[in-house]
Amino acid sequence: MAPADQVQASILIVGSGVFGLSTAYALTQDPDYQNTEIYLVDKWQFETSQSGDPLVNPTASSTDTSRIVRFDYTKGPYADLGAKALEKWRGDWGADRRFSQSGYILIARDGDTERLSTGGYNHVTLAYENAIRVAGDNSKIELLNSEVEIERASGYPITATVERVSTPNSSIPLSKGYINRNSGWADAAASIQYLRAKVTAAKRVRIICGTAQKLLYSSPVESSQQPSPRRKVDGILLASGEKIFASQTILAAGPHTPGLTDLRAACEARGQVISYLKLTPAELAHFPGGGNPCMMDASSGLFVVGPDREGYIKITRDSKGYRNPVRVTLASDGRPELPGLDNAKGTEKEKEKDIETSLPWDGSLTIDIPPDGEADCRAFLR
Repeated sequence: MAPADQVQASILIVGSGVFGLSTAYALTQDPDYQNTEIYLVDKWQFETSQSGDPLVNPTASSTDTSRIVRFDYTKGPYADLGAKALEKWRGDWGADRRFSQSGYILIARDGDTERLSTGGYNHVTLAYENAIRVAGDNSKIELLNSEVEIERASGYPITATVERVSTPNSSIPLSKGYINRNSGWADAAASIQYLRAKVTAAKRVRIICGTAQKLLYSSPVESSQQPSPRRKVDGILLASGEKIFASQTILAAGPHTPGLTDLRAACEARGQVISYLKLTPAELAHFPGGGNPCMMDASSGLFVVGPDREGYIKITRDSKGYRNPVRVTLASDGRPELPGLDNAKGTEKEKEKDIETSLPWDGSLTIDIPPDGEADCRAFLR
């Protein structure tokens, strides 16, 4: 139970992806917040005027064919959280083919311990230890000590199609790892539609279609405990000019968040390589109904999921990513600038500051996969 003085009279959530919708839904289910007004703002019009069926935002991070659901993490708290999530996915959340318990294979080049302290084979070892601990019964978790065993578990003809020599772009040969058959993948777009429907059905959340342009701050208040003037967030200004005020504002805008508040000292939004391969009916016949196990190579950051219900295999490379540098004007929160952030123009007492940050593309351009990313994805499949 939340202390009475911590329950806000009104809460504004910016962004209705997986984090925004989950927050809104959790609030509707918590009796402590039964009298709290809840607002959810997103720039995408999810409901059509003709049918009322929810649609998905094509530029949102939550919109995709799949997301891996697992408890195979190097950090214990993440593994525990993943196990709790899987309980939900095996129930109503994963019904109607929203979840496929296809299994998850994690591999790395044998002896690769130099990439990061938790990268390469170290990543596999730590994730395996957490998976065994969380599962309790390890009957669905199996060590894979050779590429032949990886081929058997994954269903991919690794040894028949790849030379048994490890190269920078092809790291499956000479690899080891394990399979966790408790894990699988979720249909991301269908899951977002399901969650949004549950939020709407609760009839507690006011959904507003609009683009958040700036945070609205109160006037700075000086105090002995806080030498620099800090300002409280009172709400947001929409691109339409409408202002929405609330006792508490939660930013759940994902990679769009740096366009509303200065995150340069904490994190940066970057794009990753995601590719899709459409299989023919003849090719699909070789795959089990739920698809082959998801597979991730911790040495290269490459992983594969699927096939999905539309017959696509997804190949992704997790790397340092790509920046999309843009200049934005932010409302100042009154904090002094940190050393090294030279792009800001203005002082802490000014109402606005102009900075360079990285934001997602707006969908107006067709962007090809960078050549290095395409080469890595193709090599991983071979």
